[in-house]
Amino acid sequence: MLKINTKKVKVTELKPNAWNPKVKPENDFDVEQQYEAVVKSIKTYGLVDPILVRSIKKEGKLDYYEIINGYHRFLACKELKFKEVIINNLGEISDLEAKKLTIVTEEIRIPVDQVKLSNLLKDMLDSEELTKLAEGLPYSKELIESKIELLDFDWEKVNAEGTPGQLLEPTNQLNEAEPNAINLIFGGKDDKVIVDSFFNLIQSEQKKASVPEALVAFAKSYGERNDTKKE
Repeated sequence: MLKINTKKVKVTELKPNAWNPKVKPENDFDVEQQYEAVVKSIKTYGLVDPILVRSIKKEGKLDYYEIINGYHRFLACKELKFKEVIINNLGEISDLEAKKLTIVTEEIRIPVDQVKLSNLLKDMLDSEELTKLAEGLPYSKELIESKIELLDFDWEKVNAEGTPGQLLEPTNQLNEAEPNAINLIFGGKDDKVIVDSFFNLIQSEQKKASVPEALVAFAKSYGERNDTKKE
């Protein structure tokens, strides 16, 4: 069993590993959002989850601590000008052990049940104003609202009137797919227009909103179009 030594060290004593599988925040929109949430959390509460490291020695003396897990937390602490951070040091473990632990500590993270999370946020909103609630969570006010709105949205009504983007039996009614249209088979032209509008919305909203927020926006607009048709 590995021995862990928890201690506080200078930020300058840490270095990223050479095999880090994580995408850099500047290279991916979703990762950038996740990183911003990490910065927000550390700024509010401090580094509550120590960075996992191993000791790298040179000529028998400690040279630096190599990060095994916690690269984004490390970046966030540097951005926030932290002088020191808390680490969980595993000592002088081998390259193979370190690489295995990098993968294991990422993969064992259990996904959150989004419905339970949305219900939890809804309960919390009964006790705290939205702006204040968002300050202590890794979510924007808009994302909190969208998660809660998804709970209240009448999905049965949408399904009864025709689920957007639902796959139907193959048909020859459509010609060759237009540029930028997704490669799916629909039961008619209206279905294709609905799904195309959905993906266009996701694409246009992606720079200013998350996918869940865009989903809510689309669901609302879809319902409004149906109500207009009935009138």
